[in-house]
Amino acid sequence: MRKLVISIGIRGRETTPMAGMFVSVKKSIEHSRPDQIIFVVSRESRQFPLPVIMSRLEELTLTGTIIELEDAGDLEKCHSQLSPEFQKVREGCDYLVVDATSGTKVMCSLLVLYSVFFGADELVYVAGKRSGGVILSGVEQIYSIDPASLKKGPSPPGPSENPS
Repeated sequence: MRKLVISIGIRGRETTPMAGMFVSVKKSIEHSRPDQIIFVVSRESRQFPLPVIMSRLEELTLTGTIIELEDAGDLEKCHSQLSPEFQKVREGCDYLVVDATSGTKVMCSLLVLYSVFFGADELVYVAGKRSGGVILSGVEQIYSIDPASLKKGPSPPGPSENPS
């Protein structure tokens, strides 16, 4: 079974058109082709924009399950709550894609870490040219990386780069 874990934030909810956020989610779904979508949300993003996203997914005949974090700004609380949930997600999963495009810094940081720790097959994010901190519509691109490559860390400087 293919699964997509994706965080949903509320950044710019007063200024960001809902269509822009849905385009990012849709790009991620089209890229990963999941059988199951797991949304990682805060209490606030569960109220908005998640219901709008979920209703648009129904139009695509997709459904999702939700992991609501009690305090999306507290790293320790989120880790203790999300780690066992992520372990459950990984069970029975043939291919796991993690999308850390949206969400609090804590949510995105943990998803990046878990993509490495739990052996996700892909870590993806949607990016593009920005205006006012928001990705401009129509220029969104999906970027993908093998999370295992993040385990290696940076290469040491070569002989010509060594400051001596």
